[in-house]
Amino acid sequence: MPPLNPLHVFHVAARSGSFSRAAQEMGVTQSAVSRQVSTLEEYLGTKLFLRESRGIELTQDGRDYMERIGPAMDNIATATDLLLARNRSTAVRVAAYPTFAGKWLIPRLKAFSEVHRNTQIKIKTCISPVDPETSAFDVAIQLRRMSEVDPEFSLLLYRDVLQPFCSPAYLRQQRLTSPKDLLSVPLLTSHYRRLDWHHWFEGVGLPSQSIEGDEFPSSILTYRAAQEGLGVAIGQPFLVAEEIAAGQLVPIFQPIERDLGLFVIWTRYANARVRGFIKWLAAEVERTDDARPTTLSEPLIEQA
Repeated sequence: MPPLNPLHVFHVAARSGSFSRAAQEMGVTQSAVSRQVSTLEEYLGTKLFLRESRGIELTQDGRDYMERIGPAMDNIATATDLLLARNRSTAVRVAAYPTFAGKWLIPRLKAFSEVHRNTQIKIKTCISPVDPETSAFDVAIQLRRMSEVDPEFSLLLYRDVLQPFCSPAYLRQQRLTSPKDLLSVPLLTSHYRRLDWHHWFEGVGLPSQSIEGDEFPSSILTYRAAQEGLGVAIGQPFLVAEEIAAGQLVPIFQPIERDLGLFVIWTRYANARVRGFIKWLAAEVERTDDARPTTLSEPLIEQA
């Protein structure tokens, strides 16, 4: 490995195209920049710049070297900035699905703030996969396959459980007595989980070619549509526990459990605030009766 300070100076000088601009950027003298570049040239045994009265120009070796080390130096700078921002920030930046954020996380944040008064939680909802290692987020709460997560930097919140739900009035009106009856009523789903009905029917041993019903932009709207009697929704029991307790929705037929889980994922650089938030999440899942990963809602109708 070449000495790192001369390497850094070369990178800045090559990027700026000037020893004087490089010196200004780094807060040193132009002669100091020239000396550091000369040190690197001696180490490599080749000239990296042509020094002319009108300025400097990269040699062919210099251009080749910059092309190879430039991305690595940029990555080092980005990683350093991210780490410094994480350690200096009083906020924990969380990426989460809209439905989880709206129905589970946000209703509990007041309790978190009362205990962690100096930590601010900044939530950004997103559907696409997020990797905290390469993003601006401290943690991501996302679905992952059970075998695809690093147990050192992840925590299972819930297994991915699917179960049908509808309003009590809709259940009485449609006289749903077996899973087969669902093939003749509107089946509600969300855009990003539009295969859930297929997975559930497959799990209970029924074909699912005849699925018909409305598709909504998010699961929150899907659950609301079920409350209003527009059909039968498919979803995760823990996300509608409040509606079930209030008698607004009833779970019907048996749930199925998939080889997926809702995980909170963090990085090795997690600071004390981030780890405090993760610890609180784990305690909240454990504390809340309706939020245990292994809890399945009791169906109103048993599968025949």
